[in-house]
Amino acid sequence: MDISVLAVVFGLTQPIADMPTIEVTPHVQVPAGLAQRASRFIDEYFRHLSDPDAVSKFQQDYAGYIDYYGKVVNRAIVMQEKVSFVHRWPERDYRPREDSLVVSCMNEAERLCVVTGLVDFDCRSPERHATSSGVARFTAAIMFDGDDARIVGEDSKVLG
Repeated sequence: MDISVLAVVFGLTQPIADMPTIEVTPHVQVPAGLAQRASRFIDEYFRHLSDPDAVSKFQQDYAGYIDYYGKVVNRAIVMQEKVSFVHRWPERDYRPREDSLVVSCMNEAERLCVVTGLVDFDCRSPERHATSSGVARFTAAIMFDGDDARIVGEDSKVLG
């Protein structure tokens, strides 16, 4: 295709090589530290989930209300589900794949980050003689308030 045709179609009157470069930067810069904090929080979360005493730590990980698998629920509902899960699978090992983690943070005022990635898991119930293992894709929305961080959104899907 002839470049001059593009110039006519798009109303360009000067050669494309002479077009100015426009650099767009957001008006608010997100501190790199917020993304690092979100990544550390997720690492700790999966460590909690693998811990025999997981339930006691979940209370501090979740906000008062959570977008939990597409439905907004209060923390008490999430805690009930987590307690049930821990009893169903008393032996758990969760290993997030560090090279798969993507952290997207909003601006400084919002103090919200969304972390997505893959996590390998092995769960066992000796009492039921059951095992479950595989890989899941997870999404966690984390809200920061000073030194505190809380999950405000959670979703995941087992991939295999």
